[in-house]
Order: sequence, then C-alpha cells, then structure tokens
Amino acid sequence: MTAKDGEKVTYTGDGENTEGVVNLAVNSDLIISEAYLENTKGHSSVTGAIELLHKSGAKKLALVHVSRKAKVNFPEISGEVKNVFMPDDLEILNL
Repeated sequence: MTAKDGEKVTYTGDGENTEGVVNLAVNSDLIISEAYLENTKGHSSVTGAIELLHKSGAKKLALVHVSRKAKVNFPEISGEVKNVFMPDDLEILNL
C-alpha cells in the first residue's frame, strides 16, 4: 500500500519469505509482519521478518501475531537490529 504522500507500507501474513514478498517490500517505510514462531517450516518468524527488513531496504519493521515464547526471546533473536518493534494491540503507528 502506498499513501498519497508516497509512504509505503507492506503487510505480510503467516508464511515464509519469498522473492515476491521481498520485491513487494522493497523500500517500504514500514513492514508489518506476522512473526508467530521460530524454526517452523512454512510459517513466519522474527528471524524471517528481520531478514525481510534487510533484504528489502525497508525503514521500520513492526512484528505482530508474535507468540509468548518469541516475545520472551525477542531481545536475543533481534540482537542489535534497529527499527524493529512489537506494537501493542490497537496501537496507532506513525510513519
């Protein structure tokens, strides 16, 4: 989705990254990515979402639909990656 002022937002569902997803996300101002589980074939993950952030050159990454376990392990999984966050339910995001 591209807003009238040119800001681009990409939403990904619960699936693995593909070349098509990366191409859609290129230069996004914000990627909203489901990231439920780690190491589960065919499903999204925090690691996969961060990989998408890097491959696409996007500015920010919002992780949604994150499991409790992934939330607990988030600091370890995300490391020093900047501009990655987990918004609260119903939180309004500003680009």
